[in-house]
Amino acid sequence: MRRIAAMIVALVLALGLTSIWHSSASADTVSISKTFSGFEFEKTAVTPAMKAAIQTWVALNADFTQVSCFGFTGYNVFNRSKTFLNKLAVTRAKNTCAFVNRISPKTKVKSTGGIPSTSKNPSSRRVTITLTRTGIIDPGGTGDGSGTGVIGTCDSNITVKLKSRLLRGDLYFSQINMSDISNNCKSKYMDIYFTDANGAELARALNKAVTGATLSLLWSDFSTLELLSTTVAKVVISIHD
Repeated sequence: MRRIAAMIVALVLALGLTSIWHSSASADTVSISKTFSGFEFEKTAVTPAMKAAIQTWVALNADFTQVSCFGFTGYNVFNRSKTFLNKLAVTRAKNTCAFVNRISPKTKVKSTGGIPSTSKNPSSRRVTITLTRTGIIDPGGTGDGSGTGVIGTCDSNITVKLKSRLLRGDLYFSQINMSDISNNCKSKYMDIYFTDANGAELARALNKAVTGATLSLLWSDFSTLELLSTTVAKVVISIHD
């Protein structure tokens, strides 16, 4: 399926976990993300065209002091191993973050990660960059560890809320609720990935139809049925045709 340039990379906002969003305005962490495509097939070098676009974006957001990068592969043409594909995706992220730090030395690398994708569209060979700084925000959170980030997927914002369930004395992922989905995303499909702090995939739910402004999935919709909330560090959402 042909993917559009729509990607969220957000810190997990789960019950029982420390969130970057709070229910009232305060001095807190602010993050913005943007996706850049253009890697050559099975290559990890950031191309000149990508560098130019990234440099322009970083210059426009000069007050941000940390950078995280999350890389992706394209279609597995030669049936490479999962280890090969994961390394390819992560190395793209590392090279991108290193470039950002080189052009903006005050912007320190916070984290890198990556996962393979299955799209045949060359634009799927991409990286999502997240810039972070401390500032005053008013996320409109609900007090349950959830909030809204300006990500730019389908030209709008998506509110992501995660919930946990108590199982054998520990908190496990229970439900993800997404709202404020742009009308531009209707009739497309959503892939949701959970990863750990190193970018390794923990669970996925693929090809979920976007039919309106909200989408909710239960733990049973994911590939891993018992997922400890404390192991999840990021949510990655891709919207595609």
